[in-house]
Amino acid sequence: MAKKILITNHFLREFSGSEIATLDITKEFLAKGYIVCVGTFIFHDPLKTEFDKLNVRLIDLNTASAEHFDLIWAHHFTTLDTCLIDIGITADKIIFSSLSPYESLESPPLSTEQVDLFLANSIETKDTLLDMGVDGAAIEILPNPVSDDFFTLTSNRDVSLQKIAIVSNHIPSEIKNTLPLLHNKGIEVKIFGIEGEFKLITPNILTEYDAVITIGRTVQYCLAMGIPVYCYDRFGGPGWITKSNIQKASEYNFSGRCTNRRLSSDDIANEIIQSFSTVQSEKDFYRQFALENYSLSRLVAIFVDKVSTSAKKIYSHKKDLYKNILKRQRVHLNNNSKLELFSQLFLDHGNGFSEENSIRFPVEQNDAVQRFEFDLNGRDGMKSLRLDPLNDSCVVEIEKLALIQKDGVEIDLIPYISANVCSHHGKAYFFEHFDPQIYFAGMEEGCFEDSVRLVFEARYAHISKDAVHVCANQIANDRDHRVGVLNQEIENKNQEIENLKTELVSIYTSKSYKMTRPLRSLARSLRKIFR
Repeated sequence: MAKKILITNHFLREFSGSEIATLDITKEFLAKGYIVCVGTFIFHDPLKTEFDKLNVRLIDLNTASAEHFDLIWAHHFTTLDTCLIDIGITADKIIFSSLSPYESLESPPLSTEQVDLFLANSIETKDTLLDMGVDGAAIEILPNPVSDDFFTLTSNRDVSLQKIAIVSNHIPSEIKNTLPLLHNKGIEVKIFGIEGEFKLITPNILTEYDAVITIGRTVQYCLAMGIPVYCYDRFGGPGWITKSNIQKASEYNFSGRCTNRRLSSDDIANEIIQSFSTVQSEKDFYRQFALENYSLSRLVAIFVDKVSTSAKKIYSHKKDLYKNILKRQRVHLNNNSKLELFSQLFLDHGNGFSEENSIRFPVEQNDAVQRFEFDLNGRDGMKSLRLDPLNDSCVVEIEKLALIQKDGVEIDLIPYISANVCSHHGKAYFFEHFDPQIYFAGMEEGCFEDSVRLVFEARYAHISKDAVHVCANQIANDRDHRVGVLNQEIENKNQEIENLKTELVSIYTSKSYKMTRPLRSLARSLRKIFR
């Protein structure tokens, strides 16, 4: 009988660290024949689409019920504590994986005594767990692992540096300012992330590039494929990963924190260009190092076997562990306390909009279409209205927005929407700003005065920080689309010019044009005489 595993992550929405790790681990356990369930609090596109392809069961940890699993593989203390303490989920064995030495969400859980094995993604992260009081015997190192497809597809680029990919959601200014310097040297650069093309990084994408600038998990991807990788981002970094620095860089999970090294844009460009041939010659070393240290299938098999074949161990955690856990968890809870979300309608009776003259409705954090009916009875003399769909950044899909008048007539307000959006496509409105506002322009005078109700139906696709990331990605996509349209217009104009040139050549070389040359000459002479 197939074993059942629950894999958890606080959120599954973007192509970033823990979320990609969850996707890779899900695929690995599916390949091993497990029945895989994935638990999370937040589940959105673009990552949702990748999980939908796998046809795994999703468990919403906000509403889940108790059940038993053979194994739990958990990221983030919030998910494991919710499962074990709040929901009552049980498991034969539990693995908790911490993916950062400093992010508060990566704190050990309060349910630490039930954990059979702690995994740390670097020596730096392991040291943090030890300092907090976790028993060293309970901890193993699991560096960002690489799935088999990155080992089977290798780079087929030649030895010259022509194309570079930047993979990052937080590109530092010194890297951004390097781009024109590289372009001037004939090197093509493409950005993958929220400031460029936001998509899942696969072997087929990376194989198109001679080198990659990145940190974290993508470094291991490149090593597995034998692609030279320049490790530099928001923490600075060592630059090119080489035989001499790979061990130290790996101890810090290729985050760039292994050095306090920051360079100017000129120095980065010069280092990339001048040292490329040297690091390119070491690609066989990269692949072998990655195979020995980062193979996902091999490492998962080792750790699952370790917890499955051993009896329940009683670890000797330090007495201060739970005090340190509470301190670290409190940082996360203080920074991420749930904001009271609401939609607010402002009424203007001639003196402008104010909080005193407004109506609020609470907004639920879910994917369902929500309906709000703002009662306008007794609000005579209204001159205008302003609807704030949320008191935070959001991407909202408006299904209905209408005024109901005293005689029952319904006025569709959607055609009159004027909003502070960064983008708008169909019924989706992208509000990057934390104070989204919808006004109504071009409406007949007096229409608000006869209204008794405003009906607003909408689905909140993305909220808060999640919405900001989605908006940034949409802005980049809109920009790329506009550039594409302009390039097509230029191409069309150039074609028109070429057609006209061809037509003129055809006229100038035609028999009729040549036969009428004397007449044109006579006409010019006569114009001179009669001036």
